[in-house]
Parts: sequence; C-alpha cells; structure tokens
Amino acid sequence: MSALAVGTVTHIFTKAPEGEVTFPKAPAQEARATFAGFAGDRQEDPVDADYGGHGGPLKALCVWSTEIVKDLEGQGHPMCEGSCGENLLISGLPWEKIVPGARIRIGDTLIEATAFAHQCYKQPQNFKKGNYMVANKDGMFRVYFAVLREGPIKVGDKAELHIGTIGAKPYLSNPYVVGRAAAKGKLYLDGKNVGSSSSGTIAAVAVIACCIGAIAGAGLTSALKK
Repeated sequence: MSALAVGTVTHIFTKAPEGEVTFPKAPAQEARATFAGFAGDRQEDPVDADYGGHGGPLKALCVWSTEIVKDLEGQGHPMCEGSCGENLLISGLPWEKIVPGARIRIGDTLIEATAFAHQCYKQPQNFKKGNYMVANKDGMFRVYFAVLREGPIKVGDKAELHIGTIGAKPYLSNPYVVGRAAAKGKLYLDGKNVGSSSSGTIAAVAVIACCIGAIAGAGLTSALKK
C-alpha cells in the first residue's frame, strides 16, 4: 500500500547520559528499535507519573522533524539536533499530518504515533529567553511512538508515513480508541464539543493519548511489581 509521504531518517539518538539529566542522548548511525525503545535510553520521570510520564511501551521513541529543528535554529534558538531529547529526526514528512494513530514504516520496523511530546520547563537552554512554548504549536510538536514491529533503524533509511494504510488510523476517527460518538466528530471535552475544531481536536487527542498512556503505564508498573 502506498505511503502518504516518504522521508529520510537523518539522525538517531540512543543512550541517555549519566546522572539526572537524560538528554541530549548519544548519537548513533544505527540502532535497534524494541518495544521498550532504544537500548541504554532512560527517562528522568517514571512512566506512571501524574502528568502521563515518559518512556514505557507507548512512548518508546520520541521522534521529531529535521526541518522544524533547523527552522528553530534559524530563528536563533540555541538548540541543535538531539538537544531536546528526541530519539529520531526525520526529514521530508508533512509534520502536521503526524497525529496519534499515524504510522511510520522504516524498513522492517513499524512504529505508531501515540501522543504529542510537549516541550517543558526542563529545556529553557534550548530556546531564546527560555521560551520553550514557541515549539508547542500545532504541527511542531515532537511525537511519541510505540514500536509495533521491532527492527533496525539506520541513518539514511527511508521513512514511510501511513495514514489510512497498513492499519494506521488517527485515534479521533477510530471508535476502538475514542468511542463511536467521538469518531463521528462529537467529542466533548469539559462540556464543549471540540470535534470540529482543529486546535480542539489536537488538544483532545493529546488528552486522550496521555490518559491511555497513564493507564497502560500504571498497568505495566503494577505487573512488573508482581
């Protein structure tokens, strides 16, 4: 089945540095994506943190757009590739199309977007005057991915974006994720219908994905303790 777009893996970042800070991660030319992410990677906060946490199978990889990083650099923000904690940088994909439920196939490896990864107060050094909110906009978010099929990823590999093919389906249009009413555009959040609003839809997807992640993460943590 044909992809919506085909990009290229430009950077891979794997092992987190020693100490409390977990980024920037070590660059690599090749790594194996597993259900738990890249070997040696770790996160400062637990997967079941109150706000949704980091890591775990639903947030195994943090992926971002090469073009967005270069654009922010061009605006004078003191960042570089990998400085925001991303595991993969991919060029050539329409980033505004990458929402929870979209899938990217890289060789034999298959990953699915599960949630947006907002920039936060821990990264002021990457932005002018510490204003990390400039990157928290529709079409600019880093994105968390679950690994559906494990496999190797190399710099230079083609990255196929799928929406509506190879099983990919945006969560808001998938009744198995958000229910039939939400899938029909009748999603209500705090008493307001946000199903027809672009910004509302993005926010709703983020909330839904974070809730799913928190529930799954808590379940995984509980299972590991048994």
